[in-house]
Amino acid sequence: MKKHYKWVVAAVACLALFSPSFAQYQLSSMAVDLMRDLGMNADQYAAILSAPMIPAILLSLVAGLIADAAGVKRVVGVGLAITALGTCLRLWANSYGALFACMLLSGVGAAMINANGAKLFAGWFDEKRVSAMLGLFMAASSLGMMVALGTTAMLPDRRSAYLASGVLSAVCLAAWLLFMKDSPTAPAASTGYGAASLRMVLKIPAVWHVGIALMALYGCELTLSTFLPTALGTRGLTPIAAGWYSSLVAAGNIAGCIVGPLLARRGKLRPILMACALAAMLLAAFGWRLPQGLPLATALFGAGLFCGALMPLLIGVPVRLPHIGSAYAGTAGGLLATMQLLGAVVLPSRVISPIAGMDMALLFLLGGGCMLITSTMVLFLPEAV
Repeated sequence: MKKHYKWVVAAVACLALFSPSFAQYQLSSMAVDLMRDLGMNADQYAAILSAPMIPAILLSLVAGLIADAAGVKRVVGVGLAITALGTCLRLWANSYGALFACMLLSGVGAAMINANGAKLFAGWFDEKRVSAMLGLFMAASSLGMMVALGTTAMLPDRRSAYLASGVLSAVCLAAWLLFMKDSPTAPAASTGYGAASLRMVLKIPAVWHVGIALMALYGCELTLSTFLPTALGTRGLTPIAAGWYSSLVAAGNIAGCIVGPLLARRGKLRPILMACALAAMLLAAFGWRLPQGLPLATALFGAGLFCGALMPLLIGVPVRLPHIGSAYAGTAGGLLATMQLLGAVVLPSRVISPIAGMDMALLFLLGGGCMLITSTMVLFLPEAV
């Protein structure tokens, strides 16, 4: 039984990431109703939709530090309890401020589990399987988004949608508390971990190289997901067609999260990372301009596929480093999660969009160019990874 319990741990971890993603992206199907009923403008709606990302930026490093000292179960358990509270309180959120606060709370659990995913799986699975498990783990988040986008409009009203995600968050919390266990090989909790683990992680160049690579990767990803429907609309595609083509990027992400680790088990990691980064660069920069039909669909799916393949492979690098392993993986994961979210928030809105304006060709060229930064950082990774 103990030998197979790691699969229970993996299932609960995936549920812990699926649930908040499902709750967040329910709002994508409610945009018009929310703005009308709560008197919000487009900027306020965008702020509410992105509110769950704020805890990830502010708390990821802290979550990793505490997990290295006290264990993953405790840290993530507290986060999921806060998430369940915020998700359930949406039932009574009848103003912009109240809904923003609820969405802010709902992102805490995802921030905690994202920061500590590598540490959790490194404690239960051998090193060769960690990237594969991280791939499934990250695919669960994309799956939550897809299920929310595909089912929310089928529910009779907004309250029903909130009730569904509230029940799911409560079930997720219960499953975590009942079935999650810290790794039997994890180091004993220690009050001396915090400052020591942070110093250890910060002085390792490979961690910074991975962090910068992830910043650029998420900058490219968010540029695609944010501006692709608009760019396709400038080519004369209907909103429905543009939305369908854009969804192929998310589908590619899910496939890439699974395919990438499988490829890495058949060869050296660094060449695979380089090939994926360069392919993603070309497809992200130029794929949207291909003819409609199979060429455009293949290019957009491929852009998502190669970006998705990079995510678990890069996030899994620290546990392969001899000075980090599973002991300091929480701190390293927290630092990486902070950097990747900063890339997702800062690069598209503060760098790429102001430079490109409404020039879609330049905008996607800059978005694809982010992957050149990722590929350059891969060159600096040690051969041993």
